[in-house]
Amino acid sequence: MKRIVVGVDARPLTSPTSGVARVIAQTIRHFPDRDRFRFRLYASAPAHPDFAELTASPLVEWVQGGGPLASRAGLWFNAALPLELHRRPVDVFWGSQQVTPPFLPRALPVVLTFYDLVLEFFPETMRRLARLQQRAVIRMSIKRADRIYSISEQTNRDMQRIYGFPAGRAAAALLGYEPPPNLSPLVRREIRRELARRLGFALDRNFILAVSTIEPRKNYEVLLKGWQSYRQRLKKKALPLVIVGRRGWERPEFYAELDGAIARTGQLHVLQGLSDRLVEELYRSAAMFCIPSRYEGFGLSLLEALCFGLPALASDLPCFHEIAGKKARYHSPDDVQSWTASLTEETLAQRKHGFKPVKFRAERWSWERTAAIYRDAFTELTS
Repeated sequence: MKRIVVGVDARPLTSPTSGVARVIAQTIRHFPDRDRFRFRLYASAPAHPDFAELTASPLVEWVQGGGPLASRAGLWFNAALPLELHRRPVDVFWGSQQVTPPFLPRALPVVLTFYDLVLEFFPETMRRLARLQQRAVIRMSIKRADRIYSISEQTNRDMQRIYGFPAGRAAAALLGYEPPPNLSPLVRREIRRELARRLGFALDRNFILAVSTIEPRKNYEVLLKGWQSYRQRLKKKALPLVIVGRRGWERPEFYAELDGAIARTGQLHVLQGLSDRLVEELYRSAAMFCIPSRYEGFGLSLLEALCFGLPALASDLPCFHEIAGKKARYHSPDDVQSWTASLTEETLAQRKHGFKPVKFRAERWSWERTAAIYRDAFTELTS
């Protein structure tokens, strides 16, 4: 039986774990028919240590580009990678970042993973260079694609509507959830000590958690205002707010407000560069979770929070309803009073009745299911 070689845009795997990198890694890790498929992962830099296990897999060949373009990942992707694919062909190309390079071999089938339409709905929240690059290649990539799999039904509908892609060649391939490994009591104690050192308090269902990059689309400005109003209402009963995510491309004025609140309250914490194990412990230990985004293509942190049983306060977005259904409280991204009220109500309920985990069917969110969708597409397009 002939093996199918899948060429993959693996640039996200050269940095610490991100949402896109997780999609690539988990899809390959849970791929069915492992005797039939091989993945040739292309990047212009070495794989990050986070993915050492993946790149050591017998399913995977890591192909690192060289030459004068290798220091610029975008230029290498668009100019050097097509030459490599002509020189050493693959059976199908997986555009894992919703784009594909130009000048691919004419007969090469292409599958795109589509994450969001920030370029169309919130272009002002993108870095200028990223916006220009996306505009230059997105329509070309969609026209070149044989199949497009979006990470939510919302994104699938929007992609077809905005770009006119045929419904018969598009579908949703929802993301999965993999429970964290069981850690020894000693390891967990060390993790909790490290977090307590960073936060200044021991973890005991005694803080509000938010997880994402700090940038305008994530709408932390409204959450910050709502949390500060909540503190004024509850005084000493109010819980600290812990934001896990790097500082992105927010306005300087917002960062000044954020830093002022950190200094003034002593109860606002921004943690960057945490390992998966540290983030998982925060999910295990929080009192509630907030995701106030103005727009998302999916909402992986919301899924993770619910799988850990956290009560969730979320913006009223269709993709969040796809994930949480009736298991979350929904709010307008602009309604500060609504966020304040929910933070207050959830805190007072927990003080009266204790923490009650949300009953959420995590087993429905399977990376095996996601991987099977891609397996079927790769198989069909190479038959």
